[in-house]
Parts: sequence; structure tokens; C-alpha cells
Amino acid sequence: MFCTNCGAQIPDDSIFCDKCGCRVGGGISEQRNHADSTSFPDERKSGSSKAAKYIVVAVVIAAVVGAGVFFLWKAGVLGSGTAPKPELSVTATELAPESEKLLEETTAPARTDSATEEPTEEAQDSETHVDAEQTAETGTESKAETSGESVEGPVEEPAPLPYADTLGNPAATDFAWITDVQTGDLTGRFLSNDELVGKWKGEIIYDAGIWELVSITIYTDGKITIEPYQINYGEGWDDETDGEPYLFDGEFDVSGINAAGNFGSISLYTFLESYGTQYGVGTFTVNNSDSAKVYMVRP
Repeated sequence: MFCTNCGAQIPDDSIFCDKCGCRVGGGISEQRNHADSTSFPDERKSGSSKAAKYIVVAVVIAAVVGAGVFFLWKAGVLGSGTAPKPELSVTATELAPESEKLLEETTAPARTDSATEEPTEEAQDSETHVDAEQTAETGTESKAETSGESVEGPVEEPAPLPYADTLGNPAATDFAWITDVQTGDLTGRFLSNDELVGKWKGEIIYDAGIWELVSITIYTDGKITIEPYQINYGEGWDDETDGEPYLFDGEFDVSGINAAGNFGSISLYTFLESYGTQYGVGTFTVNNSDSAKVYMVRP
């Protein structure tokens, strides 16, 4: 057997070690018992250490798992944790499709050109269609303006001129007041330009001793029309309704109107109202240099 203190080999029935003098017990059986008693605590100690290691590893794993669950919860992956604000960042996964698209565009110029040309042709067709519509609209507007119609509808008919249909034909007796004009006895209220418009009975007295009864119409744009009715060369009144009318283009002056036309020029310069009757006086110069006085009257 061996000494339990120094490890020296000694006889099996020794009680004390010959080398170190330490008591070794009562023989082989006692030594075995001693060896068993000394080895048992080491085994228990080794088992305890392993258990402690397992506990430490389990705690570490639990801590790691707990921390991972906490961060996943905070990131919003698990439950309703407070999600972090999105960052303006682009990952490689997000850039991959854009990179592939850019690579395709770079390596396939012919495909890009054809794809570009087709929309261009469609755009040109669309622009042509729009231009055609605009041209049609412009043509419609121009046609409406030419025909006297506005976009909103037809132009309203102008109001009838005063006395256009109610005045009747002139007669020599309508001008008995001419002597009052010649003597300066005709007085009254002067008319404004707006009051001159409409139809009048008229008598033209030429210097050659000719009298002519006419109908005189003054328009709002300054035009004057004289329609012959009867003429007297000194031997009575002759019908003249089939004669050509005298047409004048003119403009209004202060309480009067001046115009010129195919037979000469006319100037109507005095208009007044007296006792319910309106009067007008002017001059008519014929193209052959003959001159005449013009007298006008209406209720």
C-alpha cells in the first residue's frame, strides 16, 4: 500500500509510514476506507461546480433572451412599444432594384430610345388634336362675330327709332312756321343730340325756286337718309316716291349734325322744341354747287 501523507510504498500491514512516520491506519481495509472517504468529498465538490456552471449559463442565457425581447418590444416588433422615428437611410436591399434599373437603362440605349420615341409621337398627336380643337373654336367665334352673333346668343334688335312708323307723309301745310324762322320769331328749348334721332317731316327749298317734300331719318351713328316724296318746280306738286334716296354719313356736333353723301353735304345746326312741337333747321349743298335750306318738323 501507499502512505496517504507522503505517497511512499509501505507494507500492507503497516500502521505507521516508514518514510514520514505518519499513521496510516489499521491495514489495507482501513486504508481503503480512508481512500474512499477522501475521494467522496472531491466527487461531490466536482458535481457542485458543474451545477453552479449550469446555473450561471442559464442566468446568462435568460438575461440575453430578456434583453433581446425588451429591445424587440421597444422597436415595435413585439407589442405596442415606442417605435423609433424613421431615419432617412437607404439599405442595400432598397438600393438593389434601383441599381438594377439604372444598369438596364445604361446597357440598353436602343430600348430607351424606342420607348422615348413612342410617347413623343403620341404627344405630337395630342398637341395636333388640341390645336385642331382650338382652331375650330376660333373659327366658330369668328363666324359668330361675322354673322352678328355673340357667344352668349344672338344680338338684340335695336330699338325702333322715334316716329319711324307713325309720322306719316309730309305736306306743305306742315311748314307754315317757316316764316317765323325767317323773322326770328320761333323760340323754344334747344334739343340735345339724343333728341335728334328718329324720323322727321322735311321740306327743302332750293335757291332756284324749287320746293321738295321729303322724309328725313337721323340714326344714332350719325347717318342721315332723305327719302323724296313730292317736288314742286312752280307748277304744282309731282310725285317723287320712286326717286333714289339721299344717303349721308356724318357725326354729331353740339346740338347738331354734319354729314356728306352721294348728292352733296348737309348741316343741321338748329333744333328746338316749342309748344309740343320739335323743329329743325339746316342747309343742303348739292354737288352742282346749288344750295338749299332744310326745314324739319315733328310732334
